[in-house]
Amino acid sequence: MKKITLFFALASVLVLNAQAPFTVTSHNAVDMGWYGSYDQWAQFPDGSQTYRKIILHYTMGCATGGCSPWDYTTQIQLRHRTGAMDSTLQQQATFTVNGSVLDSVHFDLTTTYTTFYDTLGTSTDSTANGVMTIVIYGDPLNATTPTDTVLGYPVNYWNYEFDNTGTIIDSNYVFADSSWYVGYLPYYNVFEVIETYELARVITPYGGNLPITYAFTQDFDVTDFAQLLQDSVEIRAFYSGWSSGFSATLDFEFFPGTPARDVVDIETIYRGDFGYSTSANFEANVLVPKNMYIDPGVSSAKIRMTATGHGFDNTIYAAEFYPATYYVKIDGNQTHSQLNWFDDCGFNPIYPDYETGSSYVHTWLYDRANWCPGTRADVHQFNITPYITANDTVNINLDWQNYTWSGAQQPSYTIDCQLVEYGAANFTNDVELVEIVAPTDKDEYARLNPICSTPRVTIRNYGSATLTSCDVDYHIDGGPTETFHWTGSLPFMDTVTINLPITNIPAFWTTATNNHIFNATVRNPNGVTDQYTANNDLISTYTDVPTYTDDIIINFRTNLMGSESAYRLLDGSGNIIFQRSGMSNSTTYNDTLHLEWGCYVFEMTDAGDDGLYFYYNSAGTGFCRLKNADNGSTFRTFKPNFGAGYTEYFKVGYLFDVEETEVPTEMLIYPNPGSGIFNVDLLGFGAGDIQVHVYNTLGQLVWNHVIHSDNGDEIVPVDLTHVADGMYIVRVSGNGKYGAQQLIKKN
Repeated sequence: MKKITLFFALASVLVLNAQAPFTVTSHNAVDMGWYGSYDQWAQFPDGSQTYRKIILHYTMGCATGGCSPWDYTTQIQLRHRTGAMDSTLQQQATFTVNGSVLDSVHFDLTTTYTTFYDTLGTSTDSTANGVMTIVIYGDPLNATTPTDTVLGYPVNYWNYEFDNTGTIIDSNYVFADSSWYVGYLPYYNVFEVIETYELARVITPYGGNLPITYAFTQDFDVTDFAQLLQDSVEIRAFYSGWSSGFSATLDFEFFPGTPARDVVDIETIYRGDFGYSTSANFEANVLVPKNMYIDPGVSSAKIRMTATGHGFDNTIYAAEFYPATYYVKIDGNQTHSQLNWFDDCGFNPIYPDYETGSSYVHTWLYDRANWCPGTRADVHQFNITPYITANDTVNINLDWQNYTWSGAQQPSYTIDCQLVEYGAANFTNDVELVEIVAPTDKDEYARLNPICSTPRVTIRNYGSATLTSCDVDYHIDGGPTETFHWTGSLPFMDTVTINLPITNIPAFWTTATNNHIFNATVRNPNGVTDQYTANNDLISTYTDVPTYTDDIIINFRTNLMGSESAYRLLDGSGNIIFQRSGMSNSTTYNDTLHLEWGCYVFEMTDAGDDGLYFYYNSAGTGFCRLKNADNGSTFRTFKPNFGAGYTEYFKVGYLFDVEETEVPTEMLIYPNPGSGIFNVDLLGFGAGDIQVHVYNTLGQLVWNHVIHSDNGDEIVPVDLTHVADGMYIVRVSGNGKYGAQQLIKKN
């Protein structure tokens, strides 16, 4: 194995502007229809500049022939040509016969014939035998190069003579005039060493009923591989499935700039698919101790480990459904431990909208050995900086928890483990805005979105000094800006996800632009000027939440495990408005609530992680619906197979850019309440085009009108005689002014 040493120039300067990111695509909806490797070459940057971040966007879709109904492992791998040559000792046979190697060959140099009885001529006849091509390899210094070719004919058989009735009357043996016995010439097969690095691992969903348009994108930080992602690179999408299939789109997004620290070296420790019998056998033959050299100039290092368990046809359902722990040992001392387990598959964002009750689906909600169907395998990272010395060797060893199993199928693990070495930190005080978790339209956060209350972002300490504080500014395009002062203790390169409070929720979320773009900025790490501002800003697009009526009925029926179910309603600030738990089996509950204008969160949970319906158990089926308390109509029905829980944000009453309390005083509606005809006085909106829209509480437009005002003093009659009694919202906008006010229609 050749060691790849990578060097960057150090930088610690104040950066004011970031260069625009760009994308390199290696795979564009490449079908992975059957087990195998799907390799593509891509032209990456030439290495003349550095990158603060590289994100691989892996979009998995259905193959042309549709998605597979099984969960298979896919791995995205970088195949790095090292330039180093290696060889293996081979043997070349001294001859081949018609392209095949035989132990021996017997032949005649002249044409031989085979006799037969000619029924038409009632006599003995013969036909020439086919020729054998014998290729000779006789040069020990060039063992694979042929030195001669001989044409031979079959021998060592009997020819027969027949009388006119076809009876054998004589025979003759065809002898060989040449007999050769194979020998072997040793030679070395020389080849270039290719190092394979795993960039991403995603297990396919149970996709038998997914539409052909299915696509789900997951992001992977591959910044550590920056020096390998340059010039022409072969990228492999490996698919372990035995049925068609899925597609892979791989987009590498490069963000020019300075990384938090420069990669000095990256080297594989363990890689492959390994069967597990016992811990002792696993450690003796798979996870063997490795002596790894730490390069000069290295200031920090980590172990990057991805392991997924597979197979379950045995007494303990290992390795797929068995939680096992592995242990990191440095120079014989245990430094870290990791439970190789994914414990929230019941919140899988691959929600089973298209699954049926057939036997091979719906186990998406079972927790597994570091994976869930349709999603990523987690990369676990272990900081080993305190245990290394530059220009010295360190012994790295992984031990696996021992467990006993028996049965037809051996447990197995797919493991990819690397040692990554870094130079010194490039910044002292720097905070990075890594991700907008909510609000966002990103597939990975589908279970957490859309929202109408507290945004969530992930920050990272990009500087060597422990991050104890920073400020976060955030707003919706066209709306007011909020600032949150975060405090904590975040070590170098660690991340934390934080909730961002909102002073006035309706005012924050309802803006004049209505373009659904969220903006966030981080600044002032540790109360000082940020040394690197290129990583401070992010924006996200998002979908608005639904608007529901203010008088609702929660119509909930338990299944046969009623005590597992619970639900509650919270306002946008997290205060509990109503909650119910400890319910009886197969019982219907109706809870009527009157809601003020605002943002709300409806949450369902299931302690058994199997929702109100799961095909595999015998708990029956329940349901949850939201109804309009005024007329009893159902306006929202939730899918019962929601796994561990389901969250839905919605709002009541406010639909637009301002609340009723923010309406300009010049806007008047009268009579209010009224029986059907209302007057909207637009005094103060100014001369020009003015739009008047009327919406019901579900956000549906029921009346609209545009007028041109010459003097800025208009009264617009609004005719609502055609709509049902109830509350409506009038929105007026024009000439840079806006207003919204409710009216009540009541006969």
